[in-house]
Amino acid sequence: MNSIIVRLELQFCQIDGCYVFLDLNTQRYFLIANDAAARFRRYLNGASTGDDIEWLIGNRLICPTEEASQIIRPSVVAPAAESMMDRPLPRADALFVLQIILGQRAARRQLRRLPFKMILQNLCDRKDVATKATRRARGADASAPNLLPIVAAFRASERISNSIDQCLPRGIALFTLLRRYGFAPNMVIGVTLPFAAHCWIQVGDHVVSDSLDRVRSFKPILAL
Repeated sequence: MNSIIVRLELQFCQIDGCYVFLDLNTQRYFLIANDAAARFRRYLNGASTGDDIEWLIGNRLICPTEEASQIIRPSVVAPAAESMMDRPLPRADALFVLQIILGQRAARRQLRRLPFKMILQNLCDRKDVATKATRRARGADASAPNLLPIVAAFRASERISNSIDQCLPRGIALFTLLRRYGFAPNMVIGVTLPFAAHCWIQVGDHVVSDSLDRVRSFKPILAL
């Protein structure tokens, strides 16, 4: 019998005994609870029955490996330990502010025109271009001196460009800018119940787009 796996286009996390899923094919979230969650939990624990497998395949939560197609390569992100947005920040550099605003506008256009999974795949592919050797040579980690000016510009851009319900395009813009300057950022999408979703950016375990209290209320469901 072929191996059975969770569909690769599904990202999921567990919250209070329920499972929240993000379907990258449809860019939609859904939740399973009660008996459905128990079936999926038994599958994850290797204790599922034949009836469980039939139900999970029928509801397109799992599939034979031969039907799976890799879409993106999620990363394991470090738990957020500190936020650079909570620190005193320097005066914002106008060039960085402009790049973030233009990047946000470009990201909004992409989100209107392109499938979400294609945007994520493009971000993954471009991220792979920056090798570890290059990042080490530039010293582009959370202690790099040019990180705080970028974070300051991100905060300043909120006063110029609409930031309400714009966490995803703003996150894409910051992710792209950080990578351009040699950093290895993670873009994290988190969820909470009652349902809400949020996107933020980290460099290592340092959040660079939100306060720590803000992101700690969400559980990561996807990280790039």
